[in-house]
Amino acid sequence: MKSVVSDSSDQLPGVRWHVIPQPDWTTLCILASNAERDNLDFFILSDIKYQFHSNYKKDHLNTGILKAQEANADILLGTVEAFESAIQIDHNLFWIDKFKGLSFVIIFKQFYNRLLQANENDINLSPDHFLSLITASKLLLYPFISNPSEKPSQSSDLSKTPLPSANPAAQLELLVHIKKHYSSHPTSY
Repeated sequence: MKSVVSDSSDQLPGVRWHVIPQPDWTTLCILASNAERDNLDFFILSDIKYQFHSNYKKDHLNTGILKAQEANADILLGTVEAFESAIQIDHNLFWIDKFKGLSFVIIFKQFYNRLLQANENDINLSPDHFLSLITASKLLLYPFISNPSEKPSQSSDLSKTPLPSANPAAQLELLVHIKKHYSSHPTSY
């Protein structure tokens, strides 16, 4: 795997990390275009309110990135405010459907071109709604590496459609326990 070069963060040196007050579609396209030009495997986008969770571990994030790349994910989220559906695909990774909140996201190389081909209808959507619709290959790292925004974003088009998991961490923890329970009780078919 080609190593990532570029700007740095105190937490992840050598990774291109962009902190944007309120990411929008145009910003996503500019960042994807620059990452494509620089041949980066991925870039990280976070909002200005982003903070690592108190139990954040760098190895957890690095492992999540590698597993997401192995799974050919288009994006890897570090947290969400809410989601519609989730399926645990690995110990610390969930596939999710629609989601709300974009405080920490990793966008992978294979997705740059799709971002750049968005049409005029796409640019009117909030970034989280846009990413929820434009790809089915969305993974969520759990436990979360960052805290969801304390104040849910009202800019999301998804705010008009209530998502059932108002407490996403609790919902994912429940799914982890359900999987453990049924994994420890083999069934015969």
